[in-house]
Amino acid sequence: EEISPMKPACGYTREAFDYYSPALRIHRLTKMYNDSTGINADSIMSELIPPVLLVHGMDDETVPFTSTSEAARIMRSCGAQYCSEYYLSETGHTDVIMHFMMGGRSKDAVMRWLEE
Repeated sequence: EEISPMKPACGYTREAFDYYSPALRIHRLTKMYNDSTGINADSIMSELIPPVLLVHGMDDETVPFTSTSEAARIMRSCGAQYCSEYYLSETGHTDVIMHFMMGGRSKDAVMRWLEE
């Protein structure tokens, strides 16, 4: 059963998912800015993008965990200086959400990251 709201929210196609991807949107915006102004947007983006922690379960069957590393790579290529990744073994898609709502390894990792 697919319970992730991302599929309908993103229009059910890979093209729509790419269009709505936050990392790819940042990438498109920096490219558009670079092309229209001739100024490299990376230095500006490093000031605008706050520290980010991406959390993903490695047993996620809804969204492959490799999509998180790709998102982080794209964000860093756009000037994000503080983009951290945290991967949870033996954790699926809904597990991460449940950890945030009810307590668990995902929430604990985020709380530690916020305290750093």
